[in-house]
Amino acid sequence: MIAYAQPRSDWAIGFLDEVWWSRFALPRLHTWQDPEYPVRLVEQSWQKNDPDPKALACYGVLWQNGTTEEPVREQMWLRFVTGRPVSEITIQFLDWCCQQLAAQGKRQWLLIWDNASWHVSKMVRTWIRKHNLAVKQTDEGVRACELLLRAGDSKICYDRHSKPIYREEGASDVLFYCIVTDLAFTDE
Repeated sequence: MIAYAQPRSDWAIGFLDEVWWSRFALPRLHTWQDPEYPVRLVEQSWQKNDPDPKALACYGVLWQNGTTEEPVREQMWLRFVTGRPVSEITIQFLDWCCQQLAAQGKRQWLLIWDNASWHVSKMVRTWIRKHNLAVKQTDEGVRACELLLRAGDSKICYDRHSKPIYREEGASDVLFYCIVTDLAFTDE
């Protein structure tokens, strides 16, 4: 898909992911530390009238330009939100990205992301389908072409129809070559 989208000037290639932190749960991590001054993490407890959010999430998209052989990944869009990643916030971020891309003259977004529960939720899938249909009918906006990275298998990813797409041996971890015969996002 990347090889297909890369030479087209009206396509954008973006790798989307998010991370979130809880103010109350201690992180699961190991650290190197000075034995004389060990790191001390104190678990916080929520107070009934605490006005601060319990969690903070960061959504981000890493944009790829350049060629397939020499990708350039210098631009990243970040949005911070209170709470953890959920379908509703994901939709707001997708919509914001589509608006920004439309302002740049893009028509298609190769959206590469993992299969987090909020990515594959019925709410997000429905929004993407309806959004793409509206863009097709009005000929305004940016259509999102999803490419799901399958967790735990670095050689296989899935297009939006859950068809396996195999990565070339020795290719970059984020570089996938594929041929999708029924791709709905062609230059018709």
